[in-house]
Amino acid sequence: MKIKFFTCIAKNGNEAVVCHGAGKNIEDFKNNYSGNGELLQIKEHETALYNGEVFYEFLENVLKKSNYGYNEINHILAILKENEK
Repeated sequence: MKIKFFTCIAKNGNEAVVCHGAGKNIEDFKNNYSGNGELLQIKEHETALYNGEVFYEFLENVLKKSNYGYNEINHILAILKENEK
């Protein structure tokens, strides 16, 4: 399974923020994040396959950049690792 990660600028009125997220493809990403305002400059990032430590390191960095907390990140990674079994 290939997970794609995206970065974009979400513009909501006069404010613009960087938004990080994942999706099956760009349309899936837009559907999931469209409630955050107008999505501009969507960029897809290269990712590893959905397994292995490279993927988890990459995901952890994306979540940190998205201001997820330490416990939230650990829970997300634990759930994904458990579902690999």
